[in-house]
Amino acid sequence: MHFVFTYEPNPAARAGHSISDQPAHRAWIAKLWDERRLILAGPFIETTGGMAIVEARDRADAEALLQEDPAIANGTFIASIRAMQVIYK
Repeated sequence: MHFVFTYEPNPAARAGHSISDQPAHRAWIAKLWDERRLILAGPFIETTGGMAIVEARDRADAEALLQEDPAIANGTFIASIRAMQVIYK
C-alpha cells in the first residue's frame, strides 16, 4: 500500500531545530530510498512543509515508519498520514 506523509513545521518546535537544515531527516529519507520504500519526497515550493510517498504493509506499518523520522521524534515537524490508491505509476 502507498501512504502520503505530509510534513509541516511544528509551531511548538524547540529553539535550535532549524526547519531547513535537517541532516538526520534527510539521511532517514535516503535510507527509505535505499530500502525501496520511498516513492518520492521533497519540500513544497509555494508553502512550508513537504511530503513523502512511501510503501508500507498497512497503516500501522506506515505510522511506525513515520515515528522513526528524527524530525518527528525531536518535534521539529508534525505530520499527517493518508492512504493513497495508486491508479497510474
